[in-house]
Amino acid sequence: MGTVTCEFESIMSSGKLEKLKGEDSVHALKLLLDHCGYKNFEFNISVVEMINVHKITLEDVAAKRRKI
Repeated sequence: MGTVTCEFESIMSSGKLEKLKGEDSVHALKLLLDHCGYKNFEFNISVVEMINVHKITLEDVAAKRRKI
């Protein structure tokens, strides 16, 4: 009987999740849009109140990779 193996990449982490509000939420959303290629995207500030923007502060990270 044969065996099966495969390549993989994985990451595990733990930390704190914090909901951002007000100007912090606007700033984070602008950074996210910039990162995704929408540097000068204009949005209505009132819409930000309808969006949940969270900050993740990592406390521990572990990663694995297996190449065949």
